[in-house]
Amino acid sequence: GKGIKIWSIICIILSVFTLIVNCAAGFFDLAVVGAFVIVAYILLLVKKRKIAFYAIVVCIIITMILNVAIHHVGIILALSGFINPIITFAFLSKYWKQMN
Repeated sequence: GKGIKIWSIICIILSVFTLIVNCAAGFFDLAVVGAFVIVAYILLLVKKRKIAFYAIVVCIIITMILNVAIHHVGIILALSGFINPIITFAFLSKYWKQMN
């Protein structure tokens, strides 16, 4: 649908900006995970595969762990990272059974 396409493009653009900021701040671990998020959203946009959504969720979990364990971000703020995949799934839910 149009909604998931627009949402994916927004997420790709924001992830690119986040990757640049993480690189500039020296958070290369987060930048690498961010690069995987970008690839996963591109795959979701182009291939429409469930595995791309699962990859996004895994990357968010890894980011949360890195933020709490290494970058000393509070757990509540780190948990806010789940907002993205929740919104993504809300857009995907009506197409979920059709996806491979």
